[in-house]
Amino acid sequence: MAQVPWLITQLETAKDQISRDGAALGLAEAMAVQGIHRLEAVLPELHTKLQHPTPQVREAFTGFIQHLPHKFPRDLAPHVPLVLGWVFEGMVDSAQNVRSRAGEVGIQLVQFFYNRAEDLLLETIEGALQNSRFRESAIQIMGFLLARMAGVWELQLEPDEMQAADQATNKVSAKDAKQISEVLGKERHFEILSMLQLYRYDSDRDVANMAGRVIRSLVENPGTMIDEIFDVLVKLTMKVLLSADKREEQYMGARCCGGLAQRNFDQLMPVLLQVQSTTTAEAAVSQQIGILIAFAEINQNGHASKLQSVYHKEVEALNMGLLHKEETIRKAAIQLLLVMRKAFSGDKVMEASVPSIVKAIESGDETSTAALWSLKALLDIKPDELDAKADKKNEKEVSVFKFTAAYILKHPVKGKHSKEIQGLCDAAAQLQPEPVKPKPKLSKKSAIDKKFEKAMKKKK
Repeated sequence: MAQVPWLITQLETAKDQISRDGAALGLAEAMAVQGIHRLEAVLPELHTKLQHPTPQVREAFTGFIQHLPHKFPRDLAPHVPLVLGWVFEGMVDSAQNVRSRAGEVGIQLVQFFYNRAEDLLLETIEGALQNSRFRESAIQIMGFLLARMAGVWELQLEPDEMQAADQATNKVSAKDAKQISEVLGKERHFEILSMLQLYRYDSDRDVANMAGRVIRSLVENPGTMIDEIFDVLVKLTMKVLLSADKREEQYMGARCCGGLAQRNFDQLMPVLLQVQSTTTAEAAVSQQIGILIAFAEINQNGHASKLQSVYHKEVEALNMGLLHKEETIRKAAIQLLLVMRKAFSGDKVMEASVPSIVKAIESGDETSTAALWSLKALLDIKPDELDAKADKKNEKEVSVFKFTAAYILKHPVKGKHSKEIQGLCDAAAQLQPEPVKPKPKLSKKSAIDKKFEKAMKKKK
């Protein structure tokens, strides 16, 4: 039809929204008359138009895509992954109108093709989850997909000004949620819920909040959900924690461990301790860092009384990390030491670690260089709030520097590094902040004020 080129031109040149929307609908109808082959012929050009420098043009062609599921309910299926990829690009567009329209298209695609999610939708959505640019959008579309499987067409996933950003009003009942397992299978359903739960600990607050809103919209009781999917969730978390190519994803896995420890400490720790027991100095760097940062998060979020039961295993991992040849592992170990020191009363952790470091320095073997690094790191740590509170209460606990320096003074390091360590202690002492003495409180009236007041009373 000769009108197709004219309609494409209209989408590019129309000045008002009504004209652009009319041209988009007209072009979709013209394509439907000519058949899917006509649409397939213009797909490369369509992709180019979606990258047009003018926002109005990008929004107009995105609006054209919105009509395609209606016009090609069956024939569009082979092209859904491609179109959905374009949708994710549009959902992170710099222009708000393009983002909004792209989101509408994405929702429409999953509502039309939800019953073919495995072969048309999920691979593209999960691929987008691996890209930090598209992660928030992919989680949102995943939410609408699962909701549609449960028979729910609409979700409110925008943050509400009257509630916390990661809250959402539940739309899917527990009864309706069973339909998701019927479409995907229970195992696949649990895998997706576990993935969404893991992203609640993403470092990007927008991503984490979107994952939280989706979970709350799809699940009647999030706590019960975690109990049900626990085995699948822990398996996914351990995979990310121990073998992630990106360090930030490892920290996401560690934060998830911390969150799980609040509710499922007794279930989580056997899994983590099993991994820790097989971790040697020769194990992969990612595995050793994963164990250390997971312990750190658990100490911040776990039950204080239950942490006592894993203390010796944590110390074992800590000392191995402090003496490791890889600096990244030693840095993670230092952070774990600081967290453990707050979790366990007194200088219990310092007493378990500093002697091991000194012993390694004296040995002169391959661990001595790493031990020197760790000792210097401990000497350089400035007092924190914990130290200030301890000093104020006159407790036995002292700052990391004071404990380390006092131990070395009491147990002088023998061997070739003795003078070097003494120099480190002296240098570190000079860098420690001096305690600020409170200024004496001044009386409300100075002596001269009182004399002046007395003179005024005598009218002198």
